[in-house]
Amino acid sequence: MKQFVMCFLIVLILSACTIENPTSAPVQNTKPSMATSIPASSTSVMTGEQLLTDRCADCHSPDKVKQSPQNRDGWVKTVSRMMSKGAQLTDTEKQILVDYLAATYGK
Repeated sequence: MKQFVMCFLIVLILSACTIENPTSAPVQNTKPSMATSIPASSTSVMTGEQLLTDRCADCHSPDKVKQSPQNRDGWVKTVSRMMSKGAQLTDTEKQILVDYLAATYGK
C-alpha cells in the first residue's frame, strides 16, 4: 500500500507541473496562487464530485483518488499541494472538494 501511495504522489506531482501565464486572465483574488481561469460570470457552485471530475481529472484519473483514502487532514494537505502545482480552485471550491473527498474517500 505504501508503494502505491508513493507512486500515486509521484504521478500527481509530475502530472501537475504546469505554469500559469499570469497575463492570460485577470486575477479575481489577491492571493496569486488562487488565480483561476473560471469565468467571472460563473456564479453556480460546483459539487465536490463535479470539482473532482472537472479540475482534478485534467491531470490524473479520479480512480487514483478512490484507491488512496485519507482522513480530512490528509485531503487538505493533498488538495493544497495540488493547488501549489497548478490546480485551479478557489478557497470555497477547495473546501467543497475537501468535504467531498473526506466524506467519500475518507479513512
